[in-house]
Amino acid sequence: MRPVVVALAATLLAACASSRETTPVSAERPPPLTALTAGLWPAGQAQLRTTSGAIYLHNLDARIKTLQTRLRGEAAPGDHEKLTAALWHRYRVLGRVEDAERALAWVTDSAASSATGHYLRAVVLAGFHRFTEAEAALAEAEKVGVDTDLIARQRADLLVALGRYEALAEDLRRSAEPIANFDQLAHRADLRVMLGDLGGAERQYWAAQGLYRDINPVPIAWLHTQMGIALLRFGEVERAATFFAAAVERLPGYYLAEEHLAECEFLLGRLDQARERYLRVIESTGLPEFMAALAEVEAARGNAEAAANWKRRAREGFNALLDRHGQAFAQHAAEFFLGEGDIATARRLAEENLALRQDAGSWLLAAEVALAEGRQPRACHALARVRAAGLAPPELRDLESRGAACPAPSDQAAKGSG
Repeated sequence: MRPVVVALAATLLAACASSRETTPVSAERPPPLTALTAGLWPAGQAQLRTTSGAIYLHNLDARIKTLQTRLRGEAAPGDHEKLTAALWHRYRVLGRVEDAERALAWVTDSAASSATGHYLRAVVLAGFHRFTEAEAALAEAEKVGVDTDLIARQRADLLVALGRYEALAEDLRRSAEPIANFDQLAHRADLRVMLGDLGGAERQYWAAQGLYRDINPVPIAWLHTQMGIALLRFGEVERAATFFAAAVERLPGYYLAEEHLAECEFLLGRLDQARERYLRVIESTGLPEFMAALAEVEAARGNAEAAANWKRRAREGFNALLDRHGQAFAQHAAEFFLGEGDIATARRLAEENLALRQDAGSWLLAAEVALAEGRQPRACHALARVRAAGLAPPELRDLESRGAACPAPSDQAAKGSG
């Protein structure tokens, strides 16, 4: 359940609401590396001031407690929706699965009657990969008059998640163009990454930073994290760490930035720092994918017993989450079991995930599993599906270089999926 746009949930919170000014977008390229030392990219608090992350999270916790107290007594109209939105937002920031599950319980057990309720249902259901239900809820939200920009952004997220790239053809075509809108720039940057254009993605992320005029620290921390993820996917670990560190500095405890910074520290050989950071992330989230990552760190530190213990806990954690929310965790679980050499389980989960969504990540995972099984025609078929969508994510090139010596597309079509 990784977030696509963390800031979306914040729009439902009155305490987080604000207006964003926009200014013309510069067509310049990203700043030179010398600007990094000045804190311009990513911008620090001195260059782009937002509310203290600690204060922001304290206020969010206080809001949740206040709403919980009110709901035990005389609740005001809309309090259930406000609490659900606040819990979902805290989950997106801190990664607490129990917050997400409580939000899911409300949107599935309560009858949404307001525009906010319908939209909130769509957001939460999409987060749990219950896409058919999310699309229906979004359609209801549109009928009852939810802001058209919110509808468009959530619909775009659903299209990306499902891999309906034909419906995103216009977005993909225009993804390199500048536009004076923070959210649309971030969306276009994501698309540039999918097209294999790291430089183009960086231009859009950088332009989005230049437009930001809000005091809410979450969207800018999210933006810097997305830039870090893009760099990490293209193998630029040192620069990626710079962006994750900026996000953590702005919003301490932001789990998506924390766990990726831990990954960078591991890749850079900073094993003690990686271990301590993963421990903090696990304490906050309890998510098994970070237990598995910590197992790798402990193995690299020569601590075989600790590594085995964390692998066991990760396996137990994934099995528990799959029992409760199989759709949401199938992909991450498949990656874990593949790494453990449990190819049969990985294949089953990858196939379940692919039946749910045909996005590039799902096809790339299918190719990984097929290569592990020695089923090269199946791997080639999966990679051909990514190329046929006009996409060129960095993982595609990596898989092709690791043994998927596939025939030309015309030959592949004749041979089938294998």
